[in-house]
Amino acid sequence: MEQNLKLVTYNLRNGFNAKRLVNNVAKMVFHGADLFCFQEFRKFNGRPFVGEELQTIFGQKWEVEHFLKEDTHDLGLCVMWNKSKLNLMRVEKITLPKISSLKIAIKVLEKLFFARKLPVQRGAIVAEFKMGGGLLRVANVHLDWIGGLKHKAGQLQYLVDYLKNNPQFDYEIICGDFNTVGPLGLVKKRRQKIFEAFDGDFVDVSSRLRLTTHNFQKLDHIFSRGFSRMAVKRLFLFGSDHMPLFAKFELQNFIKK
Repeated sequence: MEQNLKLVTYNLRNGFNAKRLVNNVAKMVFHGADLFCFQEFRKFNGRPFVGEELQTIFGQKWEVEHFLKEDTHDLGLCVMWNKSKLNLMRVEKITLPKISSLKIAIKVLEKLFFARKLPVQRGAIVAEFKMGGGLLRVANVHLDWIGGLKHKAGQLQYLVDYLKNNPQFDYEIICGDFNTVGPLGLVKKRRQKIFEAFDGDFVDVSSRLRLTTHNFQKLDHIFSRGFSRMAVKRLFLFGSDHMPLFAKFELQNFIKK
C-alpha cells in the first residue's frame, strides 16, 4: 500500500499582501497540498489578517494552529492541515534561545528596515498526526537572521534535542525559514555547520534548490526522516519575498498499527 503527503513551507512576509497570499494558498490546495507550514504569520492592528482570510475560505475542511503574539514580530508561526488526510494528536509550541541584546549595527538595520529595536523571540510549532496507520511529526521553525552562525546552530540544536526527548515517530519533517543568509558562494559551508544538529537519519530534501527567495537567497529548507521517496520544487508565486516550497513524500509498504 502506498500513501503520499504533500507539504508546503512558506514565509508570508508578515502577511503584507494578504489577498494575494491567500490566492497562492488556494492554488496549492487545488494542486493537492495537505499540510502548510507558515512563517511570519502575524497579526497587526489595522491590517488584514491572512489567518482570518484562510479560515473563511478553508475553515470547514481544514484546521489551523498558530503560535504568535499580536502586534509584535515575535514568533509568527502557523500549521494548517487537511482534516480528511491528517488526524491531529497534539501540538507543541517551543520558544528557541534568544540573544540578549543587539549589536549597534544590527540595531540600526532592525530599526531602519523592520521598525524594531529589540531581539525577536523565535520559535517552533510542532504538530503530531496520525496518518493512515503511522505517526507523523512535523516541526515548523523560524531561526534568527541575526546572532551569527553559532546562534543559529544553537537554536536548531535546541529544537532537535527537544524532539529527541519525545517518543519516536514513523515519519518526521523539520522545515521552515532557517535564515541561512549570505552570498551563495560563501554560505554553503555555514549551512552545513548549522545542519550538524541533524543525525544521519535525516535527509536534506531541499538540497538541490539553490534559491528560495526572490532576492537570490536560500533561506528555506526541508529535512525529513522515514520516507521512501521525496521530491520538492519551488513555486514562482509573488506576494512574499519568499517562494513556497512544495514537497511530496511517499510512504511505501505502509503498515497498520
